[in-house]
Amino acid sequence: MDDARKVFDATPERNLISWTALISGYSQTGFEEEALNCFRLMVIDGFNPNPYTYVGAISACASIGDTRAGKEIHGRIYRHEQESDVRVSNCLINMYGKCGLLNSTRLVFDATLKPDLVSWTSILACYCQCGENLEGLKIFMQSQKEGVEVWEFSCASMLGACDVLENLKVGMQLHSLVIKCALGLDNFVMTALINLYAKCGELHSSHRAFLEVDKPQLQAWTALMGGYAQQGKERDAIDLFHKFQKLYWSFGFVLDYVVDVEIVKQ
Repeated sequence: MDDARKVFDATPERNLISWTALISGYSQTGFEEEALNCFRLMVIDGFNPNPYTYVGAISACASIGDTRAGKEIHGRIYRHEQESDVRVSNCLINMYGKCGLLNSTRLVFDATLKPDLVSWTSILACYCQCGENLEGLKIFMQSQKEGVEVWEFSCASMLGACDVLENLKVGMQLHSLVIKCALGLDNFVMTALINLYAKCGELHSSHRAFLEVDKPQLQAWTALMGGYAQQGKERDAIDLFHKFQKLYWSFGFVLDYVVDVEIVKQ
């Protein structure tokens, strides 16, 4: 980014594309404050942001939780009648959701003329992350009525909501959807299933889900070990840990803190 800024500063005639490239670069590389500062300088120079510029600036607000700047940018978008761009709307949904402003999140979503897959997934994820899991499930069901495609992120979020609510019935329906939509190869989805069944005391189903994972990652092992430990199956948890050791220890696999805790508790 230092080199990018030098090139930008040496440019005799800056335009909207060069400003947008710089703002997006700062936003994507963890320099959110600098991205917002460049956005303000660009506006002062008389340039009207395009959707890509707004995406970079709003993403920066979301990363650092700057609701004040986010609302200011949203106000500008509204005044210039650029809310209809779904990319901008999706970033606003994500930004308000990360800042815990669910009412604003819903207002932006409802104002989106043609919400796409990202729009639906973003809003239900925001509700679940803010602890409104039941409302997240309702949004997911609404998306299904609208014929929205099911993908890994939305499915994993909904399984996580069922986990928190300990709603086995809806979780099993989601499992059927996972099979129907061929999402069983996704590690995040399968780990969420393992967690759900374990939390609801269905250890046999949790173990079956674990066995369906082609190459279970650390999270899947941890989920099943934790399930055994929580349900009073300490010996099964220890046995699974020993299997984990045999498979990964020789490769210098770094043991996760969560696994340590579950084992040490016993």
